Amino acid sequence: MKDLSSLFGYLGVGLLAAGVVLELVPGMPGAVSATALLVGGLAVAGFIGMNAGKVASGLGRRTSLGANAALLVFIFLGIMVLVNFLSARHHHRFDVTADKRYSLSPQTLKILNGLDRDIVFAAFYKDGEGQAITDLLQEYDYHCDRITFELIDPDRHPGKATQYGVSEYGTTVAVCADRQERFAGSTEQDVTNAILKLTREGSKTVLFLKGQGEKDPFSDERDGYATARKAIEGDNYEVRELLLMQEGVVPGDCSALIIAGPRKEVLPHEEKAIADYAGKGGTVLFLLDPAPAAGLEHLLRNWGVTAGPDVVVDVSGVGQLFGADEFMPVVTSFGQTEITRGFALAAFFPFARSVTEDTAMEAEVHIEMLAETSPQSWAETGSIEDDIIYDEGQDRGGPVPLAVVVTSADCGQAEQGDFASADARPGPKIRLVVCGDSDFASNAYFGLSGNGDLFLNMVSWLAEEEDLIAIRPKASGTRPLVMSLNQAQSVFWFVVVTIPAMVMIAGLSMWWRRRR
Repeated sequence: MKDLSSLFGYLGVGLLAAGVVLELVPGMPGAVSATALLVGGLAVAGFIGMNAGKVASGLGRRTSLGANAALLVFIFLGIMVLVNFLSARHHHRFDVTADKRYSLSPQTLKILNGLDRDIVFAAFYKDGEGQAITDLLQEYDYHCDRITFELIDPDRHPGKATQYGVSEYGTTVAVCADRQERFAGSTEQDVTNAILKLTREGSKTVLFLKGQGEKDPFSDERDGYATARKAIEGDNYEVRELLLMQEGVVPGDCSALIIAGPRKEVLPHEEKAIADYAGKGGTVLFLLDPAPAAGLEHLLRNWGVTAGPDVVVDVSGVGQLFGADEFMPVVTSFGQTEITRGFALAAFFPFARSVTEDTAMEAEVHIEMLAETSPQSWAETGSIEDDIIYDEGQDRGGPVPLAVVVTSADCGQAEQGDFASADARPGPKIRLVVCGDSDFASNAYFGLSGNGDLFLNMVSWLAEEEDLIAIRPKASGTRPLVMSLNQAQSVFWFVVVTIPAMVMIAGLSMWWRRRR
């Protein structure tokens, strides 16, 4: 026992000394010194505990109880000091809220991990205000050493307010080198958007094709794309419309062209302009609805993609849980592409068609499945006005691909204008996404589960902004408890009647027993 206590003593002192030295060594992982200090402190506490009797006897019998108490207090204080020291240097946070409202989104964390320059945030608020932006910026500072911030009262520090050009309360200024970005909000979207604007040289341009009944990016109607447009702009893109029948060519500053649900056939010279743009390395997002909408099927066959003449039916029953019918397939199976790697949200595609690889074509491209339905679905090729029944040999059985990614990095450059023919071949560095539905990103469905994130990931990948591919921050919302009438009555009788009655009965019973 004596040898064991001595071992604890020597080991504890040695580890404590080593932990202090390791804390001072530059570049040393914090976990190493923390482990040494923690184990060393426990070893010293064990040594003191094993020799408590000797210490007490040395002080005399009269003081033995007081010595033991003092020793226990000393051990407790020593452990508390050690725990506080370790927590101050190696602290970790845990967010146990259901919607992770106190945690940064994966997209923001991805941006912070790739940050290569220092950014300072100066938040100007009255004394006693600005707690929300302070808590938020603390999260950014916690996850990234390149982020620093300060909360400034402009009334007490008018010089700093003048230095930053701030004249209104509630303004936050982000500074990176000689560039500034200011905003008045206190949400994660505001802060992350400011970081994007400061760290990117200019903004890329996303164009929406118009002229053939495509979805309107400036419409707030149910089938409009205003929500999607605002989300794209929130990722620091410039969004414009392109009237290709008038322009004749896709502008050279276009980072991604979006063709969202054309209702009429694209004109031949428009199709040629799209093909030429893609053939020169342009990126296109095709969002094509089932008939009677136009589908650009002829153009897609040049890249080995077939947009099926069908409507996808999903009888898995998952959609019905959300009030949808069998014509809204629910997708939880995604391919291992850059767009969907690690994507863990469901996506809903209202009234979609199949999108598959055309194996008969010898297009020099690489086609990957992006999203597909459950096995309890099929691509219906017959009429959907009568009873919907799967026809073996006629309909395509599930799982049904709803979106594919087309890439090409090393095939030869096609000659100008050849894409209008069936023998045309794509050019180098091509990036295309073909989806059999455009409604999933409309105002009505953009915020449903993972629809918005999936759409924005498609755009970011096409614009070669892979660091923006992640789950975006969600707006904090209320989580009301909705109960039926029977549930509400049960809660009332239990909480308001039963529990107080039990307390009253117990009190009366105790009073009666004492009275007797």
